[in-house]
Order: sequence, then C-alpha cells, then structure tokens
Amino acid sequence: MDADNGKLLWSNNWSAGNVANCPTPAYDDGYVSGPNGYGKGGICLKLKKEAEGVKADVAWTTADMVCHHGGYVVQDGYVYGNHDSGWACLDLKTGKKQWFEKAVGKGSLCFADGMLYLFAEKDGVAGLATCSPEGLEVKGKVAVEGKGSSWAHPVVVADGSTSATAPTCIVST
Repeated sequence: MDADNGKLLWSNNWSAGNVANCPTPAYDDGYVSGPNGYGKGGICLKLKKEAEGVKADVAWTTADMVCHHGGYVVQDGYVYGNHDSGWACLDLKTGKKQWFEKAVGKGSLCFADGMLYLFAEKDGVAGLATCSPEGLEVKGKVAVEGKGSSWAHPVVVADGSTSATAPTCIVST
C-alpha cells in the first residue's frame, strides 16, 4: 500500500483461505517473510521497485516453518521462529532450513540484545537462548506460575527486565 495515496502496490494470495494467519509478515533487505500455521507453512516474497510500482515475486515457500501464534523474527538475514513443536531457523533469501530445536516447545518469542526470549504455550516454561544460523543454545529456563495455555508473547523492557503472562498471573523479573 502506498502511504501517500492508499494505492495497492502488490498483493499475494498465499494465505487466502487458511484457518488463521496470526503472525505478521516481516520485511528485511527487500524480502517479505510470512510464515503461517495450520499446516500452511511459509512464504517469502522478493520485492522489486519498477516504473509502474512494486513487483512481488515468490522467492520461496516452505513447510519448515509452520508458525501458529508464536511468531518469528528476522535478524541478520535469517528467520528465527516457532515451527510446530519447537523452533527453527531459515535463510531469509533461500528458505533453506539451518536447524530445528525443541527448546521450550511450541510457543512465542521476542528478540532483544542478541537473545531469543522464548515462552512455551503450555506448562509456563520461559527460556533465554542465543541463536545463530549454526544453532540455538538455551542458556536458562524458568517456570511461570499459572494454569492452562498461554499465547502471550514475552516482552523485554528497556530497563532490562522481562515480563510474561499466563492465564492466572503476570510475572516480572
């Protein structure tokens, strides 16, 4: 969408008809990445400015990042995110899977200070992990009290504290 006049610049129907498309697409270095859940997988579009607007070509599609609600981040040319029951890393430009790790299991994440803050959908387990295209290493885990599933995303606050929510509590460290 052109911010000046509202004109549609490009579109893609990859996610049309899917049960739900929870994760927000992310842009980096001319690419728009959009993993989805419910068996759909992910797509990445390469954007190219042309005289008549913007062209969006499919760079790749994948079944290696089926991401429900947990989200993903794009960092230094790689997509790190929830894939089924764990976490995966894909090359942004090629879609090649770099690794898959169980870590805390299916859940949500955020990225700050070179670390992934992971929060499990079930059992209230939060984890802090380093990540690179070579792998993910969980540096520590903590249990968050509460019952039931949580789809909340961890939040890192400027003062260095973290917060996570479960259905019956809010934890801040």
